[in-house]
Amino acid sequence: MSRYQNYRSIGVLSCIEKILEKHINNELTQYIEDNAILHENQHGFRIGKSTTTLLNKFTEDINIALNENKYCVTSSLDLKKAYDTINHEKMIEVLDKILESETKTLFENFFHERYQLVKIGKEYSNKIKVTCGLIQGAIISPILFNLYVKDIHDIGLKTNILQYADDTLLYCISEDLYEANSKIQNDLDRIIIWLSQKDIFINKEKTISIVFENPMTTRFRPRNETVLKIHENKCIDDKRNNMLCNCNIIKQETSIKYLGVHLDKNMKWKTQTQYIRNKLNSVMYQMKHIEKVLPLTTKCMIYKTLCESILRYAIESYGYTSEENLKPIKSMHKRILKATLYPFTTKEKREEKMKFYRILNFQNLHKFVMISKHYYEDIHRIIYENPYNTRNTQYITPNTRNNYGKTTIKYQVPNLINTLPNELRNIDNKNKMKLEIQKHLLETNNEI
Repeated sequence: MSRYQNYRSIGVLSCIEKILEKHINNELTQYIEDNAILHENQHGFRIGKSTTTLLNKFTEDINIALNENKYCVTSSLDLKKAYDTINHEKMIEVLDKILESETKTLFENFFHERYQLVKIGKEYSNKIKVTCGLIQGAIISPILFNLYVKDIHDIGLKTNILQYADDTLLYCISEDLYEANSKIQNDLDRIIIWLSQKDIFINKEKTISIVFENPMTTRFRPRNETVLKIHENKCIDDKRNNMLCNCNIIKQETSIKYLGVHLDKNMKWKTQTQYIRNKLNSVMYQMKHIEKVLPLTTKCMIYKTLCESILRYAIESYGYTSEENLKPIKSMHKRILKATLYPFTTKEKREEKMKFYRILNFQNLHKFVMISKHYYEDIHRIIYENPYNTRNTQYITPNTRNNYGKTTIKYQVPNLINTLPNELRNIDNKNKMKLEIQKHLLETNNEI
């Protein structure tokens, strides 16, 4: 942080102003959702969407592609100081198209006559008028950014795009690696032109690409691939020579980190599971310091806050990796449980307390998250028409070619629901459903 370019101005608001801004943000968010203004692939700061829903969509598409022995060429776009370059006039133009005149006037006033200054100790710099950028720390800034870039889905892209605010993924699935690269390059050129019109620019150093592939099948194919480039606008216009130009080549990686999750090219999850294990090791250190100090109830609350939250994040994506990769996580999890449930030192006593405090082991936690999050999705409730009368209704699981297909949500969720007793398969109330399924899993729970 020694470079002045890395510093950002922040909005200093009173409590009353923050309450008013929060109210405006809530109303605007609800209006956007009610009128379907944002594209479904924008997952940032929206009702019912999150980093988890984006990761589920992305990893599901990759696993389906690898199950079908296809490539998934992906480019992770890093936007240079995205929030700081938003043009206020263009922002108002965007709002003018979707809001009523009175509401638009409110936002015109929001951007009007804003100034910034620097304070060091007791000294203040001169005021400078702010003509661009969204306010860092403002409650409403993320949703305004979403509106500013919403038209990216309307520029005729031929590939898939996923967004979490300014974190953008561009990916293409194909059996032909050259074709996938060509489509990504063409759409990347379109995005570069569109972003420049919005006064937003790609960070050439931080933008990377990766090719997800099934190593068991793609090794026998010829790799007719081309490099991806971040072209200048003038180079894009001259399409005849743009592959011979000296524009920045996007670095191709064998693994990427996106929204806090490590994805490797073969979707084996070894880097991610090691990353989780290291985070759990830090939790273990903290739990060891309090195991003989705090009461059991307090330690269980801390466990759920520190440990379970780490395990839950993206568990739908990485939870079906190999037992070899999961073994370090399960081992560290067991040690944390021992520290949490101290002074109960026998296995039987610990498992009794796990049931009392509703603590699930890793395997059952994974099952619980998978079932509870997708329980009411009709796509997983296609009934298998059995010619024979049976007591239990069976839901169809799709056919798979390999283990990648068996890690998909569309395969695992109906498979898990099929393992539930009949009385747990059609519970109307969401809270009751979670409670009953948790109780069911606790009956088969242990600390391993």
